[in-house]
Amino acid sequence: MMSFPAAVKKCFKDYVNFRGRSPRAEYWWFLLFTSATFSLLASGESWATSASAWDAANIFYAFSLIFWLGTFLPSLAVSVRRLHDTNRRGWWLLLSIPLILHDVLSFMIGSEAVVEVGQAHILAVACVMPLIVFFTLRGGAGENRFGADPLSGGGKEAG
Repeated sequence: MMSFPAAVKKCFKDYVNFRGRSPRAEYWWFLLFTSATFSLLASGESWATSASAWDAANIFYAFSLIFWLGTFLPSLAVSVRRLHDTNRRGWWLLLSIPLILHDVLSFMIGSEAVVEVGQAHILAVACVMPLIVFFTLRGGAGENRFGADPLSGGGKEAG
């Protein structure tokens, strides 16, 4: 199984590699890394805002934005490669668009207004459920149309 540091390093190394396959460990370790870092940055921003330390809050916000910009492509690439490992095309990621739109709208118009439209949130989350299932499935043993099995040791990616 791939270690946490190896997974993070590989995701940044292959940040624009949308070919080949990624094992579950690589995907989930990178998701843990990005989620934990965002949580720490959001906690720092929240603390600074509650303490009326606006300069510190702006610094945390800037770091959050920089971190998001730096991890967007690697997150997208490892997600596509993870889908490839289950023999699915990366286009399945388009199912997450309703959830992204919901989050953007709730940020723009305020979460109170979006809460009233609870059905939209349920629909948005329901659209993402197949992706969660696909990301947790074991990859196909042996080679598939996207390349060699990343767990077989051969590790050559389809080109």
